[in-house]
Amino acid sequence: RQIGLVAAAFRGRMLQALREVDDALAELQGRATVVEAQSRTLASASQALKVARSRYDQGAVSYLDVTEAERTPLATERALAQLRGAQWAATAQLVKALGGGWSPAAGASMAQAGAAR
Repeated sequence: RQIGLVAAAFRGRMLQALREVDDALAELQGRATVVEAQSRTLASASQALKVARSRYDQGAVSYLDVTEAERTPLATERALAQLRGAQWAATAQLVKALGGGWSPAAGASMAQAGAAR
């Protein structure tokens, strides 16, 4: 009877662990899709800015059009940075769900090492 209870508890913990891994993996995949889409948006916005600058150089548009075109890439870059932060958090959650250790101090030291590059 005791062995059956221990086995049932073990199965329950294993199922919970598998759910956590599955959830973390789905979250990470979703974040990756959004980051990829935002990266494409940034590329398009950057191209539109180049076109606006070229048209300004040719006298076809005012500088106001150029400054307006500059806003979109900047806002998109800011959003992309936030999305990448969320993607890193999802990666950390997956590592944790897989049994890897994670602590805020370790994350901070990794961020500092990345910034030093």
